[in-house]
This record gives sequence, C-alpha cells and structure tokens, in this order.
Amino acid sequence: MSEGRGEPFPALQKILGEKTTTRYDNLTSVSGTIFEQFELFLNIAEVVQENKDDLLEAATADRRFGCAAVDDLLSLSEQLERISWLFRHESNKMRNLCSEITLPVREGNPFKKVPKAAPIAQGNK
Repeated sequence: MSEGRGEPFPALQKILGEKTTTRYDNLTSVSGTIFEQFELFLNIAEVVQENKDDLLEAATADRRFGCAAVDDLLSLSEQLERISWLFRHESNKMRNLCSEITLPVREGNPFKKVPKAAPIAQGNK
C-alpha cells in the first residue's frame, strides 16, 4: 500500500505501509495480470452493451457470425464470473478477519461483538 496513491484505508495503511503481495502475479496470461484482464473484460462488456443494436443486427444478418458472437459472449461471461468469484472470495476473507478482531461494543460498528444475554430465569411470579 502506498500513501501516495491516496489509499482509502488509513488504518490499514498504518500497519501495512509499503507491503505488497505477489499472490496474484501467477494469475496471468498472455494479455497480462488478472487486474489487467478485469479492466479489459469490463471494458469489452460495456462496449458490447453500448453497441448492442449493431451486434444484434450483424448476428441476425449472418448466422455464422451470430454463432461466433454467442461463443464470445459466453466466454466473456465466464471470465467475468471467475473474476467475480475471486472478488467475492477476498471479500469473504476480509469479513471473516473482522470477526476475529474483538472490539468494544460501540454504535455504528457493523461487526460489533455483543455479549450474549443471560437466560431469563423462569421463576415464580
């Protein structure tokens, strides 16, 4: 993490400083890292949506092109799903880490630890 990048996580910045990971360096292909692929796939998906009418017209006019376009769209969808899974997985790990940090109960803390209530005694009334 680098303070010069305007990190949105100041508490983590204090602990992590300039530390980085190489964990995702292995998730590369000819077209770059997974982060570069994410940006590329997201851009392609957006351009496809913005040009949906042209795509549908071309696919309708040429059946072979239509089949190829469907194959490409399914492949793009699968790639986005893989990346989505990775983000969900990392998000879940951060939430699990929150549950390992014991904090005093305070308002506004979505991960506050609330002591369990004592059982209500079933005494005579």
